[in-house]
Amino acid sequence: MAQWNGYVEHHDMIDADRKLDGRHARLAREPEITLSSPEEVGNWISRKLVELARLADADAQMKNKLMTHPDNVYRSAAKQGRSVYTSVHVTRTEVFDVCAELEEPANF
Repeated sequence: MAQWNGYVEHHDMIDADRKLDGRHARLAREPEITLSSPEEVGNWISRKLVELARLADADAQMKNKLMTHPDNVYRSAAKQGRSVYTSVHVTRTEVFDVCAELEEPANF
């Protein structure tokens, strides 16, 4: 059975190492949540984005409104047996990356 581990990472957007802390580093850490279906992935990411967007300043809130996706976009990626990644801005220079890392290949 497929399983995704959920992570939230706070980054400065100009941090050169932001993308270097990738999949293997995340999977080596304790996840915030473990998800067992594409529906759980979509729902968790959508809830997490709303929660984190509440922390955003006015400029970041405007940017976040332009980047919203319905949870079926995240659910669709998970149904394809993929990890799912998205971000929410909290300031002009800070972002939260929300990741649902697939632990093993899925057979959907």
